[in-house]
Amino acid sequence: MKISFEVKVDIDKDAWNYWHACNNISHGVDWKERIDLEVQKHIVDKTQVQAFRWLLPYLRKKHKEINLEFVSKQIKDSLKNDFPKVIKKIEEITQKPIYRDDFTLFLTTLRRSPYNFDQGYIWIYYQSTQIINTLGHELLHFQFMHYYSKDVWQKVNGKEWAAIKEGMVVILNDFLPEWTGVQEKTYPMYRAFAEELLELWQGPADRQFDKFVAGAVELVKNHDFN
Repeated sequence: MKISFEVKVDIDKDAWNYWHACNNISHGVDWKERIDLEVQKHIVDKTQVQAFRWLLPYLRKKHKEINLEFVSKQIKDSLKNDFPKVIKKIEEITQKPIYRDDFTLFLTTLRRSPYNFDQGYIWIYYQSTQIINTLGHELLHFQFMHYYSKDVWQKVNGKEWAAIKEGMVVILNDFLPEWTGVQEKTYPMYRAFAEELLELWQGPADRQFDKFVAGAVELVKNHDFN
């Protein structure tokens, strides 16, 4: 299956990232701390419509100053060879074909990379030096969600699901450090659990993804993520 990807600038997608970051805490991270206080005050506790009235002119100016359209072309060119390689690595790790044949990478001016599984969307920080890591991280999420959601959700609660999904990214260190020079890490609240997942992956699961997921479901019951 031929996999396609686009790198796009969409000011509404960038604005949504700011608004969502300022009004949500997840995985133990208060995302608004990544945003200047002068910007925060126009977004925190605002509806999306209210926040966008201020954000869209602000981001329109910012995008123009940094020439974000030009940056998007540079990033797409840089990924022409690497994106298929990331896909191949994710398929090898999960032992399953990638779940869809098209993806869209939206550039964001906020150092935060959310995603939309149903649409195959990944937000990429425009100045990131670790785009390969980000892609591997999110694509592993997508594979897990597509192939294992139905079964795993019957056995875990929401916090346990999040811990498994986020903790398992450490298995990407089978190939990422050699490729990018940067190890993939999970959020601090999951790191102890992630160490156990890495031991499971390299040991009892013998790098068999089905066995790994089954073992993760058992291991997560030993942790409290409240």
